[in-house]
Amino acid sequence: MAKILEASDLKLKFEPAYDNAQALLCPRCGSANLHHETVLSFHRAEEDGEVLMTRIEGAECIVNMPVNNLKNPSRRRGAVRVGFCCESCDKVGHVGVTLNIIQHKGVTYFEWCLVEA
Repeated sequence: MAKILEASDLKLKFEPAYDNAQALLCPRCGSANLHHETVLSFHRAEEDGEVLMTRIEGAECIVNMPVNNLKNPSRRRGAVRVGFCCESCDKVGHVGVTLNIIQHKGVTYFEWCLVEA
């Protein structure tokens, strides 16, 4: 179960990296050593329609799996959830935080969530 971080921690934080890129920082400890472990994409063609999820984890990919809307970060439309493991404050290979990218009425929202062990 994921817990949304407090409003003061919701801001995405970055540090300069190479060329024009920026490194995304862990919302808990500020480390730039985040590894994306899982990517979930939620598709919903219409507001009350069925939610289909695509899951990518390592070399495994499951496409168009029907899921309960409670798993979708967006109550109305599509979303993407990226699970991260932080080298500084997570066990190796354990997703400790997720970044939700939520679409609603043409606006894209970002929100960090803690993953409870």
